[in-house]
Amino acid sequence: MNVDRIKTIMVLLVVILTCALFIPLHGTVIFLKDGSKFEGELVIENNEVFIKNRELAEKLDFGKVSKIKFCDVVNTYVLVPAERQHPQILIRHGVPLEQSEVDAINGIVGKAFPLNKKEPEDIAYLSDAKNSKEPADPDKWFAGEIVWDLGDKINPLERELAEVSIWIRSDDKSRCDYSGSLEVSEGGNIFIPIDGTYTNVNFYELFGRGFANTFNNVRYYFSPGAVTGFRYLKLKANPSAWSHNESRFVEVDVFVNRVKMPPPQVISAHLENGTVLNGIWKSIDDKAVKILVEKTEFVAPLIKISKILIRNVNQEHQKFLNCERLGVLLCNGDFIDGEVVSIDEGIISVSSALLGEKKLSIRLNVVAIFLKKPDIEKSPFKVLTKFGSIFNAQDLSFKNDGIEFRDSVLGKVAFGFDKVAEIEFLKN
Repeated sequence: MNVDRIKTIMVLLVVILTCALFIPLHGTVIFLKDGSKFEGELVIENNEVFIKNRELAEKLDFGKVSKIKFCDVVNTYVLVPAERQHPQILIRHGVPLEQSEVDAINGIVGKAFPLNKKEPEDIAYLSDAKNSKEPADPDKWFAGEIVWDLGDKINPLERELAEVSIWIRSDDKSRCDYSGSLEVSEGGNIFIPIDGTYTNVNFYELFGRGFANTFNNVRYYFSPGAVTGFRYLKLKANPSAWSHNESRFVEVDVFVNRVKMPPPQVISAHLENGTVLNGIWKSIDDKAVKILVEKTEFVAPLIKISKILIRNVNQEHQKFLNCERLGVLLCNGDFIDGEVVSIDEGIISVSSALLGEKKLSIRLNVVAIFLKKPDIEKSPFKVLTKFGSIFNAQDLSFKNDGIEFRDSVLGKVAFGFDKVAEIEFLKN
């Protein structure tokens, strides 16, 4: 056999192999409109579709087909977490300073925003005392906000807050009280309050004046998993609720744990046209939702989304799914009616006529976001993927390795047959 003849045979073999593909999913089922069904293997040849089993191979007449089923859908559930516990707060009076030299903000200069001052200033003395028993500057007082950047050596999602210890001079009766709270942020622009940290303690009323070189101490102890996913910590220090003076803060110690990176967050984005994207949450902001569906990244404009389910809605709150209320459903079951003002750094701001503007962590607080009423369009095909995404499809066509179609919001979409669970033929 000469070389040219061998080359010709090889070319013919390549053509044959590329013209026909047997789907490696046994048990593909064709449901016909007359109620009958046919099970076999799907074959694509010259862009025509055949169904084949041991008895026969027949070209599909799509006018008679109601549905093609390739496999069962894999259902994924993201449960609402248990309600997080508020921190335990311990107060002590007239104790020696016990400043830690190994806490998370040692060596980090806090960025302070004092009350009644326009410009921020750096405050180092609250992070690092002279030594474990002696404060760096015992004669200053402060009211306002202080922010510490804990750095980027670890992913914020691996950081867990364990304890915050705040020290105040006890021998100045008009400046020994504590009134304050804590907030955290992942990106540094939007902070959310830590529930249960707002505290007022009138130390002088409770204990009297302390001796020189003794201190009042407020300690927050946090349960495992209660506060995670942050890089920035803020102390909001208010003037005393009784004397109205600024307090003599001398030291703040912050203790964190490193925890395992949480698994990727699975969400469900319902587009206004009826398409539902179930996949891994990549990002959400004011402009768009990025979501990984069947290993393909989709970008859905926020203005084209009717609702986003961050977790599965339990039976008790299913009534919210199809109602016309707009707002946010929280993990504790509360529904905040209002308009979504902004979404940034995983924080959603909702403007409520009743509550004003509320800022919430999507990852920690939110079950579902309701943005607009859906305007579901009629389409000739409905495509259901292996992991439960639903596409209202136009212009669907079969290719050798999968299907292509058009979505009115997402544009051209393509999936391999191994990613498709069902194709429903709604009209022909």
